[in-house]
Amino acid sequence: MSMKFRVAPHIVQDLGLNLYTSLARVLVELVANAHDADSPDVSITLDEEKIRVAREKLKAAWAEKVKTLGADTAGPLETMTLPPDVQIVIEDKGVGMSRDELQSKYLVIGRRKREAENRTHTEGGRVLMGRKGIGKLAGFGVAHKVTIISRKEGEPHSTRIVLDFNELIKNNSTEEVDVPEDKITGAEGIPTKGTRIVLSELISESAKNKEGTIADAIGDHFAMIGGDFAMKLNGVDVTPTQREFAYAYPQNDELSTDKLVEYVLKTEHGEKKFRYRIRFTKPKHQLPARERGVRIYAHNRLASAPDLLDIKTAIHGINNTHYMDAVVFADFIDDQKVDYIASNRHDLRWDTPLLVPFRAFLTEQMQDAIEAYQKSKEDAADKTVQEDDFTKKLIDNDRFPRHRKKIAYKIAGQIAAAQGDGVQSAFYKRALPAIVNGLQQGEIVGAIAALARENIPNFQALISTVTELTRQEFDDFMGVIRARLDGVHALSKIYEGVDFKKGDNEKELHKLFENNPWLIDPTFTQFLTSNASAKSLNARLCKELKIGKYIPAGYDPKGADETKAEDGVNLRPDLVTLLSNDGLHRVIIIELKAPNTPLNGHHLRQLQNYMGLTRDFLDEQGGDLKNYKIEGYLIGSKADAKSRAEEVRWLRDQIKQQQDTSDWKVFDIGEILRRTSQAHRQLLDIYEKSLADGEK
Repeated sequence: MSMKFRVAPHIVQDLGLNLYTSLARVLVELVANAHDADSPDVSITLDEEKIRVAREKLKAAWAEKVKTLGADTAGPLETMTLPPDVQIVIEDKGVGMSRDELQSKYLVIGRRKREAENRTHTEGGRVLMGRKGIGKLAGFGVAHKVTIISRKEGEPHSTRIVLDFNELIKNNSTEEVDVPEDKITGAEGIPTKGTRIVLSELISESAKNKEGTIADAIGDHFAMIGGDFAMKLNGVDVTPTQREFAYAYPQNDELSTDKLVEYVLKTEHGEKKFRYRIRFTKPKHQLPARERGVRIYAHNRLASAPDLLDIKTAIHGINNTHYMDAVVFADFIDDQKVDYIASNRHDLRWDTPLLVPFRAFLTEQMQDAIEAYQKSKEDAADKTVQEDDFTKKLIDNDRFPRHRKKIAYKIAGQIAAAQGDGVQSAFYKRALPAIVNGLQQGEIVGAIAALARENIPNFQALISTVTELTRQEFDDFMGVIRARLDGVHALSKIYEGVDFKKGDNEKELHKLFENNPWLIDPTFTQFLTSNASAKSLNARLCKELKIGKYIPAGYDPKGADETKAEDGVNLRPDLVTLLSNDGLHRVIIIELKAPNTPLNGHHLRQLQNYMGLTRDFLDEQGGDLKNYKIEGYLIGSKADAKSRAEEVRWLRDQIKQQQDTSDWKVFDIGEILRRTSQAHRQLLDIYEKSLADGEK
């Protein structure tokens, strides 16, 4: 006695509704059917505005139902369908199907045409795209009702059948489901031959694709298709997305960047021929994440969606993947008896012996292309920076040591190469003065720290370039870092021992931070005030704000009119340090409060007042001063976390609401020391790693 193998009707749901999850993917499958029918063209008609209006009405009605009856009774919106008159029509002029063929071929799920008919090509000579026999279920991914009207050449009428999703899945058994059919003559039918598919009772959420997105998806899916098959959407030709490329790999002077090169890959399955090219779109034309990498076609149809495969993120120029549009035309994948293409045509069976070496080759080629493109950009940038007026003004001056100018230009070239706008980018204008000033003053720590804070993809390469300085210079450089770390470690010991917060350490603490602003931030180094114009600006600002040596005569910080006994707030700051630079267009106001006074809201408002006065002053001066960025740092001892003092709580709330882009920051002295220590240790680690990499 034998057992029976049953297939439940819900396979229609699994292979239709759940496999084809977007309108574009549904239409791709139906277009492929038209191609396999030897049709000269396929026409898709849909009314995007009508669909949009119907979706909005349905959503509004559903929301009202939820409000009245509750979500459980209203049901999920994503399963609801639009009115029957909202339809999508796909029509071709192919060979069509008779009633018998509809029954024996179309209505058999999983029928593999290649195997069933022992052929790989259509009667017209096209390679068959369909392989699995499930594409006919694609319509259920977007509609609950699929109507097929087809006519074979020579027949006196068309045959219409209606597939109803709800009827097909109604019974969880293997019973056959009746499919309504009728004969059609006249204008409602097909004129001579071909097939028309009408999708109705559209699923609201699945039908929300924009028309432009649909056209792009279909065009790119069949990007390699020949000129004997035209696709139209609402009467407009559907073509692959047109892109302009800045670079293509392998390089070939005889081929334009959009042309492919041929290659023969030797595998244990023999030699496999294919065509490919790794292309990169022009600067400022980044691709969406889903379109980056290599897409693979087999016999004119997409076999694998764009993928970066096994690219290593540590390679030089990895940011170029944002522009990578690689394409492979590999028919051999579809020529095998074994099916290597996933049902959703988004992936391949990469772990098979046939495709493992293919994947490795493509990964290696993409990595080589990335590095080659990056080098070409850097070579071009090296020439550009040599001719750029902004760059030359910074580097070609008497204050710059001659032996460092070459390195400065190399760094400039790498920064420019990493930016889409090159020497015109805002990042380049901001970062180059920092590194140049650092090289001029021998204060390389601050310069590199400034770059480390930026989101620059080739930072490691910049470090390697900087390490081309003489060995003696870097011995000094490392000595500075280690000495600073020792100093921070010693200060941390004092801080942790409580003595640091006693009032009698106040003057020493002020002097320490004023003379060594790098303790607050590694970028607050001497180069920030190294130029005369910056010093002049600081002097005028100090006079305007009445701080530093411009504090009014007779001022008593302990006077009754200056101190509030309840919270120990000095209305004037204990210490205000100004740092500025005309090249960086930056003014930094650092307010340091006495360590024995817990920070509170009065202190922050005091800092913000100084920032406002500074902005008013700079705006009044006009010119470039109006473009300066003003930042504020409030540093002191944060109050105990259990404190419920009103001003302490207010400051705590402000800090919680603070955004990364805020122009002010509040730090406990202990936090400052930890941040400074971590920043310098990172610089030390980066430097030592760059040396180790150079010795490999």
